[in-house]
Amino acid sequence: MEAIFVVVLLVVLALAYGSARRAKSRSGQTGRSSGGLRVTISYPDRSKSAWPRRSARQPLKSKALRISSLPEEFVVFDLETTGLSPHSDEILEIGAIKVNRDSNVSSGLARCQTFQTLVKPSGHIPAMITKINGISEQMVDKDGESIETALKGFMSFVGDLPLVSYNADFDMGFIESAANKYGIPVTNSHVCALKMARRAWPRRKNYKLCDMAKDGQLSDADAHRALGDCQRTLIIFVAAVKQICDDKRTRPRRKAKNNVGEDNEAA
Repeated sequence: MEAIFVVVLLVVLALAYGSARRAKSRSGQTGRSSGGLRVTISYPDRSKSAWPRRSARQPLKSKALRISSLPEEFVVFDLETTGLSPHSDEILEIGAIKVNRDSNVSSGLARCQTFQTLVKPSGHIPAMITKINGISEQMVDKDGESIETALKGFMSFVGDLPLVSYNADFDMGFIESAANKYGIPVTNSHVCALKMARRAWPRRKNYKLCDMAKDGQLSDADAHRALGDCQRTLIIFVAAVKQICDDKRTRPRRKAKNNVGEDNEAA
Protein backbone atom coordinates (compact mmCIF):
# COMPACT_ATOMS: atom_id res chain seq x y z
CA MET A 1 0.00 0.00 0.00
CA GLU A 2 2.86 2.41 0.79
CA ALA A 3 4.43 1.84 -2.64
CA ILE A 4 1.09 2.45 -4.36
CA PHE A 5 0.61 5.63 -2.34
CA VAL A 6 4.05 6.94 -3.33
CA VAL A 7 3.51 6.23 -7.02
CA VAL A 8 0.08 7.87 -6.93
CA LEU A 9 1.60 10.88 -5.14
CA LEU A 10 4.24 11.30 -7.84
CA VAL A 11 1.62 11.04 -10.59
CA VAL A 12 -0.50 13.69 -8.84
CA LEU A 13 2.52 15.98 -8.57
CA ALA A 14 3.25 15.53 -12.28
CA LEU A 15 -0.34 16.32 -13.21
CA ALA A 16 -0.41 19.33 -10.89
CA TYR A 17 2.76 20.67 -12.43
CA GLY A 18 1.40 20.23 -15.96
CA SER A 19 -1.71 22.19 -15.06
CA ALA A 20 0.25 24.99 -13.38
CA ARG A 21 2.69 25.17 -16.27
CA ARG A 22 -0.12 25.74 -18.72
CA ALA A 23 -1.63 28.39 -16.47
CA LYS A 24 1.40 30.66 -16.35
CA SER A 25 4.70 31.22 -18.11
CA ARG A 26 8.05 30.12 -16.75
CA SER A 27 9.99 32.58 -14.61
CA GLY A 28 13.50 33.55 -15.74
CA GLN A 29 16.62 32.34 -13.97
CA THR A 30 18.46 34.76 -11.71
CA GLY A 31 20.88 34.58 -8.82
CA ARG A 32 24.37 33.13 -8.62
CA SER A 33 23.80 30.13 -10.87
CA SER A 34 26.68 27.84 -11.73
CA GLY A 35 25.01 26.97 -15.05
CA GLY A 36 25.50 23.37 -16.21
CA LEU A 37 26.55 20.52 -13.98
CA ARG A 38 27.39 16.97 -15.00
CA VAL A 39 25.51 14.58 -12.71
CA THR A 40 25.85 10.81 -12.87
CA ILE A 41 22.42 9.26 -12.33
CA SER A 42 22.68 5.50 -12.05
CA TYR A 43 21.66 2.74 -9.68
CA PRO A 44 24.57 1.67 -7.45
CA ASP A 45 26.30 -1.67 -7.96
CA ARG A 46 24.16 -4.14 -6.01
CA SER A 47 27.19 -6.26 -5.11
CA LYS A 48 28.76 -3.29 -3.30
CA SER A 49 25.84 -1.13 -2.21
CA ALA A 50 24.16 -1.63 1.17
CA TRP A 51 20.87 -0.26 -0.18
CA PRO A 52 19.39 -3.43 -1.75
CA ARG A 53 17.24 -5.65 0.46
CA ARG A 54 16.31 -8.48 -1.91
CA SER A 55 17.80 -11.92 -1.46
CA ALA A 56 19.84 -13.64 -4.15
CA ARG A 57 16.70 -15.55 -5.11
CA GLN A 58 14.90 -12.31 -5.96
CA PRO A 59 17.06 -10.65 -8.64
CA LEU A 60 15.93 -7.58 -10.52
CA LYS A 61 14.54 -8.24 -13.97
CA SER A 62 16.34 -5.20 -15.31
CA LYS A 63 18.95 -2.76 -14.07
CA ALA A 64 17.56 0.04 -16.22
CA LEU A 65 16.04 2.96 -14.35
CA ARG A 66 12.27 3.02 -14.58
CA ILE A 67 11.50 6.71 -14.66
CA SER A 68 7.85 6.89 -15.72
CA SER A 69 6.77 7.47 -12.10
CA LEU A 70 8.90 10.60 -11.75
CA PRO A 71 7.47 14.07 -12.46
CA GLU A 72 8.29 15.26 -15.99
CA GLU A 73 10.47 18.03 -14.55
CA PHE A 74 11.42 18.81 -10.96
CA VAL A 75 13.99 20.61 -8.83
CA VAL A 76 16.17 18.98 -6.18
CA PHE A 77 17.33 21.53 -3.61
CA ASP A 78 19.31 21.66 -0.40
CA LEU A 79 20.05 24.26 2.27
CA GLU A 80 22.87 24.93 4.66
CA THR A 81 21.71 26.76 7.79
CA THR A 82 23.08 28.24 11.02
CA GLY A 83 21.02 25.79 13.10
CA LEU A 84 17.94 23.61 13.27
CA SER A 85 15.13 26.09 13.92
CA PRO A 86 13.53 27.93 10.99
CA HIS A 87 12.31 30.58 13.44
CA SER A 88 15.55 31.42 15.24
CA ASP A 89 18.23 30.24 12.77
CA GLU A 90 19.02 31.38 9.22
CA ILE A 91 19.82 30.05 5.76
CA LEU A 92 23.50 30.16 4.79
CA GLU A 93 23.41 28.58 1.34
CA ILE A 94 20.88 27.47 -1.25
CA GLY A 95 21.70 24.92 -3.93
CA ALA A 96 19.40 23.41 -6.55
CA ILE A 97 19.46 21.14 -9.61
CA LYS A 98 16.73 21.32 -12.25
CA VAL A 99 16.02 17.85 -13.61
CA ASN A 100 14.19 16.79 -16.76
CA ARG A 101 12.94 13.24 -16.39
CA ASP A 102 13.38 12.24 -20.03
CA SER A 103 16.55 14.06 -21.10
CA ASN A 104 18.45 14.05 -17.78
CA VAL A 105 17.54 10.93 -15.84
CA SER A 106 17.28 8.43 -18.69
CA SER A 107 20.62 9.42 -20.24
CA GLY A 108 22.63 8.48 -17.14
CA LEU A 109 25.11 11.33 -17.58
CA ALA A 110 23.63 14.74 -18.29
CA ARG A 111 24.17 18.45 -18.00
CA CYS A 112 21.57 19.91 -15.67
CA GLN A 113 20.77 23.53 -14.88
CA THR A 114 21.93 24.46 -11.40
CA PHE A 115 21.50 27.29 -8.92
CA GLN A 116 23.78 28.09 -6.00
CA THR A 117 24.19 31.11 -3.76
CA LEU A 118 25.64 31.94 -0.35
CA VAL A 119 23.43 33.93 2.00
CA LYS A 120 24.68 36.55 4.44
CA PRO A 121 22.92 36.00 7.79
CA SER A 122 22.01 38.84 10.14
CA GLY A 123 23.95 37.21 12.98
CA HIS A 124 27.23 35.37 13.41
CA ILE A 125 27.85 31.89 12.05
CA PRO A 126 28.46 29.44 14.92
CA ALA A 127 31.93 27.90 14.87
CA MET A 128 30.39 24.42 14.96
CA ILE A 129 28.48 25.13 11.75
CA THR A 130 31.61 26.37 9.97
CA LYS A 131 33.38 23.19 11.08
CA ILE A 132 30.62 21.07 9.53
CA ASN A 133 30.10 22.78 6.18
CA GLY A 134 33.15 25.02 5.83
CA ILE A 135 31.09 28.19 5.31
CA SER A 136 32.82 31.05 7.12
CA GLU A 137 32.04 34.67 7.94
CA GLN A 138 34.62 35.74 5.36
CA MET A 139 32.91 33.73 2.62
CA VAL A 140 29.45 35.19 3.17
CA ASP A 141 30.86 38.70 3.65
CA LYS A 142 32.55 38.43 0.25
CA ASP A 143 29.99 36.51 -1.82
CA GLY A 144 26.81 36.31 0.25
CA GLU A 145 23.51 37.85 -0.81
CA SER A 146 20.69 38.98 1.42
CA ILE A 147 18.14 36.27 2.13
CA GLU A 148 15.48 38.27 0.28
CA THR A 149 17.61 38.49 -2.88
CA ALA A 150 18.73 34.87 -2.61
CA LEU A 151 15.21 33.55 -2.08
CA LYS A 152 13.80 35.58 -4.98
CA GLY A 153 16.56 34.22 -7.20
CA PHE A 154 15.86 30.66 -6.06
CA MET A 155 12.11 30.94 -6.67
CA SER A 156 12.76 32.48 -10.09
CA PHE A 157 14.95 29.47 -10.92
CA VAL A 158 12.37 27.02 -9.57
CA GLY A 159 9.27 28.59 -11.13
CA ASP A 160 6.27 26.32 -10.54
CA LEU A 161 8.18 23.02 -10.59
CA PRO A 162 7.76 20.36 -7.88
CA LEU A 163 10.52 20.39 -5.25
CA VAL A 164 12.48 17.44 -3.88
CA SER A 165 14.76 17.61 -0.83
CA TYR A 166 16.25 15.30 1.75
CA ASN A 167 14.15 15.92 4.89
CA ALA A 168 11.67 18.23 3.18
CA ASP A 169 10.01 19.28 6.45
CA PHE A 170 13.29 20.86 7.55
CA ASP A 171 14.15 22.57 4.27
CA MET A 172 10.63 23.75 3.48
CA GLY A 173 10.34 25.10 7.04
CA PHE A 174 13.27 27.46 6.40
CA ILE A 175 12.09 28.38 2.89
CA GLU A 176 8.53 29.14 4.02
CA SER A 177 9.67 31.07 7.11
CA ALA A 178 11.88 33.36 5.01
CA ALA A 179 9.27 33.63 2.26
CA ASN A 180 6.57 34.70 4.71
CA LYS A 181 8.87 37.35 6.15
CA TYR A 182 9.38 39.01 2.76
CA GLY A 183 6.02 38.26 1.20
CA ILE A 184 7.42 35.86 -1.40
CA PRO A 185 4.82 33.32 -2.56
CA VAL A 186 5.87 29.66 -2.33
CA THR A 187 3.14 27.30 -3.52
CA ASN A 188 5.24 24.50 -5.03
CA SER A 189 4.39 20.91 -4.23
CA HIS A 190 7.24 18.99 -2.62
CA VAL A 191 8.42 15.44 -2.04
CA CYS A 192 10.73 14.21 0.73
CA ALA A 193 13.57 12.02 -0.55
CA LEU A 194 14.25 10.88 3.04
CA LYS A 195 10.73 9.47 3.40
CA MET A 196 11.10 7.80 0.01
CA ALA A 197 14.36 6.18 1.15
CA ARG A 198 12.66 4.87 4.30
CA ARG A 199 9.94 3.26 2.19
CA ALA A 200 12.41 1.84 -0.31
CA TRP A 201 14.83 0.39 2.25
CA PRO A 202 12.87 -0.11 5.52
CA ARG A 203 15.46 -2.36 7.13
CA ARG A 204 18.15 0.30 7.41
CA LYS A 205 19.04 1.56 10.87
CA ASN A 206 20.40 4.90 9.64
CA TYR A 207 19.04 7.23 6.98
CA LYS A 208 21.46 10.15 7.26
CA LEU A 209 22.30 11.51 3.83
CA CYS A 210 26.04 11.04 4.31
CA ASP A 211 25.58 7.41 5.39
CA MET A 212 23.15 6.65 2.57
CA ALA A 213 25.66 8.10 0.13
CA LYS A 214 28.52 6.10 1.62
CA ASP A 215 26.59 2.84 1.51
CA GLY A 216 25.51 3.59 -2.06
CA GLN A 217 29.14 4.09 -3.12
CA LEU A 218 28.45 7.74 -4.03
CA SER A 219 31.04 10.49 -4.13
CA ASP A 220 31.52 12.51 -0.95
CA ALA A 221 32.74 15.58 -2.84
CA ASP A 222 31.39 18.83 -1.38
CA ALA A 223 29.71 17.02 1.51
CA HIS A 224 27.58 19.37 3.64
CA ARG A 225 27.56 21.96 0.87
CA ALA A 226 24.22 22.63 -0.76
CA LEU A 227 25.00 21.73 -4.38
CA GLY A 228 27.03 18.63 -3.50
CA ASP A 229 24.26 17.32 -1.26
CA CYS A 230 21.75 18.03 -4.06
CA GLN A 231 23.62 15.61 -6.32
CA ARG A 232 23.53 12.85 -3.69
CA THR A 233 19.87 13.52 -2.94
CA LEU A 234 19.00 13.31 -6.63
CA ILE A 235 20.67 9.91 -7.06
CA ILE A 236 19.13 8.50 -3.87
CA PHE A 237 15.69 9.85 -4.79
CA VAL A 238 15.72 8.29 -8.26
CA ALA A 239 17.08 5.00 -6.86
CA ALA A 240 14.38 4.98 -4.15
CA VAL A 241 11.60 5.49 -6.71
CA LYS A 242 13.09 2.65 -8.76
CA GLN A 243 13.22 0.36 -5.72
CA ILE A 244 9.62 1.11 -4.74
CA CYS A 245 8.40 0.48 -8.28
CA ASP A 246 10.39 -2.77 -8.45
CA ASP A 247 8.87 -3.90 -5.16
CA LYS A 248 5.40 -3.20 -6.50
CA ARG A 249 6.06 -5.18 -9.69
CA THR A 250 7.58 -8.21 -7.92
CA ARG A 251 5.09 -8.38 -5.04
CA PRO A 252 3.18 -11.72 -5.09
CA ARG A 253 -0.37 -11.30 -6.29
CA ARG A 254 -3.23 -12.17 -3.95
CA LYS A 255 -5.72 -14.87 -4.87
CA ALA A 256 -9.43 -14.06 -4.66
CA LYS A 257 -12.30 -16.55 -4.86
CA ASN A 258 -15.06 -16.11 -7.43
CA ASN A 259 -18.74 -16.83 -6.93
CA VAL A 260 -18.38 -20.56 -7.46
CA GLY A 261 -15.40 -20.90 -5.10
CA GLU A 262 -12.69 -21.06 -7.75
CA ASP A 263 -9.44 -19.20 -7.20
CA ASN A 264 -8.71 -16.14 -9.34
CA GLU A 265 -5.57 -14.03 -9.17
CA ALA A 266 -6.10 -10.38 -8.18
CA ALA A 267 -3.49 -7.64 -8.20
